[in-house]
Amino acid sequence: QEALPSLNGLDNLEAIGGDLYLEYNEQLADISSLLSLSRIGEGLYIEYNGALGSLNGLNNVDPNSLAFLSLLNSGELSDCAVESICYFLDNDGEAAISSNHTGCSSVEEVLSACAVLSAKAASGHEQNEVALFPNPTGGFLQVASSNPRPFLARILDSRGSLISSLILDANGQLDLSALPAGLYFIQLETGGQQVVKRVVKN
Repeated sequence: QEALPSLNGLDNLEAIGGDLYLEYNEQLADISSLLSLSRIGEGLYIEYNGALGSLNGLNNVDPNSLAFLSLLNSGELSDCAVESICYFLDNDGEAAISSNHTGCSSVEEVLSACAVLSAKAASGHEQNEVALFPNPTGGFLQVASSNPRPFLARILDSRGSLISSLILDANGQLDLSALPAGLYFIQLETGGQQVVKRVVKN
C-alpha cells in the first residue's frame, strides 16, 4: 500500500459504510479534508501516522455511528479532543489509545482534555459545550451537551428568519427532515447562555 501525504480530494466524503483505516502514512500531517464526513459504519483506526498532530477533521462524525476507535503509535498526535471523539469516549465507547504524544496517549488523557474544553465552554470562554451530529444531516440532528438542563431551541433559515422553536432535552434530537436542503442556524439557549450552530441539511 502507498503512504498518503494528504487527504486532498476527500472534502465531499460524507459517509463510510465500514471501517476507516488511516495507517502508516508518515507524511500525513492534516486530516481536515474529512470535515464533511458524518458517518463511519464500523471502526476508526488511526495508527502509525508519524506527522499527524490533530484529529481536527473528525469533528462532525456522528459518534453513534462509530463502533470502535483505535489511536495508536502516532508520535506527534496530541490533540484528540474533538467533539465527536469526546462524546464517543464520554459515553463509554470502546477504544484503544496508546503510544501517541502527551495528551492523546490514553483514554484518560483524551477525556481530561475533553473536560478542559467543557470547562472553558461552561465558563463562556469557548462555545464548545454543545455538539450537533451529524452535520451535514439528512434529517435528524443529535444534540450532545455537557449541560443537563433543557434548551430553548430555535431553527433559523440562512437569512436568520425564525422557522420554528421548541423545548429540547440536553441530549435530545432535532428533526429537520421536513425542511428543504440548505443552510440553517440552530440557536440553543439555556441558563442565560446562548450557542448558535451552523448546520447543513442535505
